Amino acid sequence: MKIDILSVAPLCDRAKCAASLNEFFAGFDDRPLLTEETVCAEKFEMDGYEDALECCEEALITCVPDEALTGLKIDEHSIYELTDGGGRQFQMILREAAPGRLLVRKGNYPYGELTPGMAELACVFDRARFPDLAKLAAFGLDGLPSFHESRMEVLSREGNALRLYIRGGIFSPVNMTMTLTGITREESHLDDADDPWAYFAQEANVSDVRLYSEPDGYCVRFSGWETEAEHKNELIIRCAGLELSFEKQKERNN
Repeated sequence: MKIDILSVAPLCDRAKCAASLNEFFAGFDDRPLLTEETVCAEKFEMDGYEDALECCEEALITCVPDEALTGLKIDEHSIYELTDGGGRQFQMILREAAPGRLLVRKGNYPYGELTPGMAELACVFDRARFPDLAKLAAFGLDGLPSFHESRMEVLSREGNALRLYIRGGIFSPVNMTMTLTGITREESHLDDADDPWAYFAQEANVSDVRLYSEPDGYCVRFSGWETEAEHKNELIIRCAGLELSFEKQKERNN
């Protein structure tokens, strides 16, 4: 849907942020206690942030009133993506949605770069479109784990169908089998490899697996190591159907 953005403002809880950092630095006797007035400068220096809209995890987007905004999903699982007039993309989870405002959890996306004016807002992860994720409850997981330092194996490929096996993630208790059907597009962006399949098949080269829902199907994005801001290794597959299954890592990784 289209929204007309008027302004974006950070929603900082400086007192909470200061208290958290003071607790973190409690063992350092020579560090002065941070206050609401000094905590932002400390955070900017520590993490390389330039302004509050990059640092603060929540923001208020004010826009031209539109009743359609009240129909957006407000939950911890639905991820929205905002594309501004300059083509910049920002992801968010909605906390509140009213005709003229959106309160969002934005993570560390640099919302200070967002250009006011007409923008496209789309749900890029609708949990209801991924019923297989409910299977993760059997492993004590609420959502897809990080597959950091995992590898990808091609189990089979026939026509526009593909079965993949993701195993060995150091922060994941499970391995995952993915069945993609009705594949419509494959693309890759590699800075230090020629063949994405050979690259991601290597031990520990998968650093992240992301799932996206699209109007006509699904998008699966595999990311590799990024050692610099412009360094990128990605494989992106779009398909009409997606099935997921999981197993404990120890069943194949002993």
